[in-house]
Amino acid sequence: VIDNEGVLCCAAPACPLCGASGDTLYRDVRDPIFGSPGNWSFRRCSSAECGTVWVDPMPLPEGIPALYSGYYTHSVEDDSGGDLAPIPLTQTRPRLKKFLSTLFPRWAPLIQPELSYFAGMKPGIVLDVGCGAGTFLREAAGAGWKAVGIDFDAKAIAVASRVEGAEAYRMDLFDTALDGRQF
Repeated sequence: VIDNEGVLCCAAPACPLCGASGDTLYRDVRDPIFGSPGNWSFRRCSSAECGTVWVDPMPLPEGIPALYSGYYTHSVEDDSGGDLAPIPLTQTRPRLKKFLSTLFPRWAPLIQPELSYFAGMKPGIVLDVGCGAGTFLREAAGAGWKAVGIDFDAKAIAVASRVEGAEAYRMDLFDTALDGRQF
């Protein structure tokens, strides 16, 4: 076990997917945006069939929360302690936005950000992996979706679990509690 400035890690010289050796792409990189702790190297799998890129050292599951302490999706927007109402879907000038999105498809998420990937779909159940404090859960619930969020951050889940019409759990994508559920 390696302590990388408070992030528990293990050496990862081989590809986590195929086991081939990895060539170093970048060495001793720091997070310039959120200021997460640690020095990281990026490796690329030497197998031409794989090509996976990973960090070395590799954070252990118990070390990952330290990386997100200053991440914006894990901040508390409302600390009143009450339920958080869904955010209603507001479509300002929907026909204009749809027209511009058709003309400029690469910019569609910026032109039509309100759940743009779900536009035209009948609401169902959506899973937000890495839901943070639940902003997307609130938007999805406001658009009529049954929103389920998962995250490793207990503080963020405490806030996200207050979203009306949504469920939020502290777990990862491979947790057996999700077995049999469809999203």
